[in-house]
Amino acid sequence: MVQNPVLFDLIKKLTGPEKRYFSVFAPKQAGTKSYLTLFQELDRMETCDEVLLKTRLKDRGGKIAQLSVAKNDLRQLILKALRAFREPNSFEQGIQAMIAEADILNEKGLYVQSLKRLEKAKKIANRYEKHGYVLEIISRLIQMNALDFIKKADRKFADLFAEYELVLKKANREAQYRMLQTGVSQILSTRNAARTLAFMEKIEEIEQNDLLRSISESDSFQSKLSFLDTLGSLKHLRKDFESANPYYKKIIELWDEYPHIRDVNTRLYKGYLTNYLNSCHTLGNYEAFDELLAKFQSIPDSTFDEEAGSFKDYYHITLLYLMNTGQFEKALEIMPALEKGLVCYRERITKAREITLRFNAFIVFFFCEKFEKALDWLNTLGMDDKIKPRADTRSLARIFRIIIYYELGHTSALNSLRISVHRKLKKQEHLHDFERIVLNHVRLLEQNMPRKLSKPLWEKLVGDLTALGEKYGWNQVYGLDEIHCWAESRLKNRPIRQIFRERLKKGVDSR
Repeated sequence: MVQNPVLFDLIKKLTGPEKRYFSVFAPKQAGTKSYLTLFQELDRMETCDEVLLKTRLKDRGGKIAQLSVAKNDLRQLILKALRAFREPNSFEQGIQAMIAEADILNEKGLYVQSLKRLEKAKKIANRYEKHGYVLEIISRLIQMNALDFIKKADRKFADLFAEYELVLKKANREAQYRMLQTGVSQILSTRNAARTLAFMEKIEEIEQNDLLRSISESDSFQSKLSFLDTLGSLKHLRKDFESANPYYKKIIELWDEYPHIRDVNTRLYKGYLTNYLNSCHTLGNYEAFDELLAKFQSIPDSTFDEEAGSFKDYYHITLLYLMNTGQFEKALEIMPALEKGLVCYRERITKAREITLRFNAFIVFFFCEKFEKALDWLNTLGMDDKIKPRADTRSLARIFRIIIYYELGHTSALNSLRISVHRKLKKQEHLHDFERIVLNHVRLLEQNMPRKLSKPLWEKLVGDLTALGEKYGWNQVYGLDEIHCWAESRLKNRPIRQIFRERLKKGVDSR
């Protein structure tokens, strides 16, 4: 019996450090400590089973008569502990607290102490370039310096107003750079089909902006970040990936020049690190990948959302890297963690990204010729036509399902599956030359079951796929490379991944 899993879900979302903090925090609170037993038992459970919970509590001498009350108390205590856990880690909360304390001290006539709190808060706000707080603090300092006891008030006024003007100017430039960055981001997030002439005109307008000609060393970190990101994104939009890559690299170097800002914006930093990794992947530049991936993993996450974001980014780019460098055995090693993460973070992973991750996992097992496991992953993609994201991947998955059935010897189902897939792809207008070639050869494969297929037929399949690649471009036909590897491996009677690695050594264009 599963009842009211609210508390159970909350406990399961806690990170390791949060659980350890709660174990230390809870005993210091007033009242009964029975909620610790409840916490421990819920943490041990795989599913929220009310009957099992009561049994375990009874075995440990716990009271179950007021279980619903104990659950509510425990939930409130966990939330209280989480607030306490995060407060010291937020420099912004520290600034806010110092400003509030300065106001209290000022009201009580303790002006010198109030000034000291404001100066300390301003120093921290300046360090992290929080211009809004700096301006607010300077305004208070101006008011404080108007008091009679302040010596040399005129000079202090002049300094404060000059500082205010400087910070305001820096904030305004930062806002202008942010606007440019946001404009480009909006274009990047738009689907290719929707990139109209108006969007291209917008790109040209941004490119001509004087702000993008240079950046000053005195500009803020955020201005420099927006400057580099805008330029890199503009090159990306122009499909000049070679020119975009150095900008993405400079962004990572910029973050490393400001470690104190990086360390309080780890999720954002990891996002930019992912952008750089994706850029390197696009260019096939994997020289520093191991180092960059290790750097990515070394950065801790502090919230469930951050963990989810890191999971989907890390495993997506890691799978692409291992697959494209032929390290399929290493890719197999991360499959258990990938499978577990897809369940744990399913609420925070978009359907498009989930389909991509699952399909890439399928490809790993397919290239390793673990066809039963490959089929298991293929079955998790979801073939409902109502699912819109990654329709191209799901269409390709239908083609691969036929190949898997052939490899597993499912002769009785192969013919009906092939006919069904043909109809489905034709209805969805996804039946092109590539799909027709593969489906036609599968029909010929059926006629030669069990494997009495002649070598000339495999040669024809490889030849037809090669001609298709030369006609349209190997990178323009989704799935062509993978199925060509499979066909060539069967022609030469060698493992699929061995064929792929041989291609890597020779170069992509020497098929």
